[in-house]
Amino acid sequence: MSAITFEPAQASSGQAVVGKVTLSRAVATGGVTVPLRSPDGSSLRLPSSVSVPAGANFVNFNITAPVVTQLRTIGVEAPLGGVVQAGFLRVEPAPLAIASFTLPAEIFSEGTAGQGRITLNRPLTRNFSDPITLASDNANVTVNATVLGRSGDTVITFPVTVRNIPAGSPSVPFKISATLGDSVKSATSKALGRQVLVDRVAVPPAQSVVSGQNPTEGQVFLSVASLEPTEVILLSSSLHLEVPATVKVPANQVMATFPVTGKGLATGAASVTAVLSARLNGGNQRIVNVIVRSPEALVARVEAPATILSDAPPQNGQVTLEGPSQSATSVALRSNFQPLRVPASVVIPAGQTVGIFPISASGIAEGARPFSGTISASTPVPGSAVRTASVSVTAPPPSITIRELAFTPPGPLTAPSSTTGNVTLSGPAPAGGTRVFVGVVQGHSFTSVSPNAVTIPAGATTGQFQVHVTTDIRSDASRTPMDAGLSCISTNIGSQVGVRSCVSVGK
Repeated sequence: MSAITFEPAQASSGQAVVGKVTLSRAVATGGVTVPLRSPDGSSLRLPSSVSVPAGANFVNFNITAPVVTQLRTIGVEAPLGGVVQAGFLRVEPAPLAIASFTLPAEIFSEGTAGQGRITLNRPLTRNFSDPITLASDNANVTVNATVLGRSGDTVITFPVTVRNIPAGSPSVPFKISATLGDSVKSATSKALGRQVLVDRVAVPPAQSVVSGQNPTEGQVFLSVASLEPTEVILLSSSLHLEVPATVKVPANQVMATFPVTGKGLATGAASVTAVLSARLNGGNQRIVNVIVRSPEALVARVEAPATILSDAPPQNGQVTLEGPSQSATSVALRSNFQPLRVPASVVIPAGQTVGIFPISASGIAEGARPFSGTISASTPVPGSAVRTASVSVTAPPPSITIRELAFTPPGPLTAPSSTTGNVTLSGPAPAGGTRVFVGVVQGHSFTSVSPNAVTIPAGATTGQFQVHVTTDIRSDASRTPMDAGLSCISTNIGSQVGVRSCVSVGK
């Protein structure tokens, strides 16, 4: 062995190098094989040996300088005939450069920033401080002016932000350039309009519908208005909740409505919770839980006796539903007249349509005239009809009667004049007194009474009123003046047939 040399003697990482083994003289017939080895390990890839052909005294071999991060001397040994010859190759780091540069295929305006990725040809060293400069060819696409890596990094990332491109706009191509010293790389991508997302879906006001009723209005909201109509895909998780397959949000708007229908639940059946989803094709999804309630039974009619006697035993009223319910139905009852009493509600058992309830009256004084009241029945279903029935409430029959009606003076009377009517009861008036109604039944054209009703105090038996006659006595029928006439007065307690009496009148 004479020498081992390298050309060049100092190389950069990754550079091709030619090694040369030189012998002291030409090789005889058959040539010679010279082993090669590196005491520095496997960082330098050497052939295990080289062959010097017959008649030659050297042989060349090719190697590649290993990647190093700092200047390094690598030794190579060639033992032959008991003699070890060594050669040395100085390797320095390759100039730092951008090996590759990539961007996402597309980036949404106002969305999450895209990530640019720069790969270097070797790791950064601690003493490297030169930044990589960045530039965008589109005013709507922004990047940092420079970016730095850390010692040991081979990959550097940075954010790419897109702004002010409306949703629904055509995509805009752009290019970003990265420069490191003399190394320049560029990458292209597409800027997309602001991403349209489903913001929420709702079925106001209570996220519920009633099976079998008219559709309720559902609503879907987008995160941003688009320049183009946006189709939203709708889906229900239950056969009891029906929605259209899609709904379109008009251009430049963020909300659209669609019909939501409950179906298939019998009256009084248990409620069903369905999941309503709204999503964009290839986009996000929003959901809402919607309760499908069974229809409540409606009142077909309410019936009551035509007449109720005050302070008498209760009579029965009846409520009839339009159809049977799978659960008990509570029907609300109400009276518009305080003395006419009904319960607050009546419960109709499951599977039945008729409910019976008591009707009673109290507090009507003896002899009072009948009062008309109304009973209403309804179920708590929004918009359902209220059914009514009319009831006449009559006073209890009087415990006493009118025994006599007399006049003082008894007549005949000379017009104009007055006489006092005297009402006598069959017994003392009860607590609260007895009210006696007074009226003219003959001689209306020239006779009047005052007052029209007399209250006889409790414990008393008589009451008085005045009968007045005028000078202009005329026939009631023909309105013809007469020389004489007859004034007839009737008295009664409530609906009881009372006593009638007359007095003659002359001019």
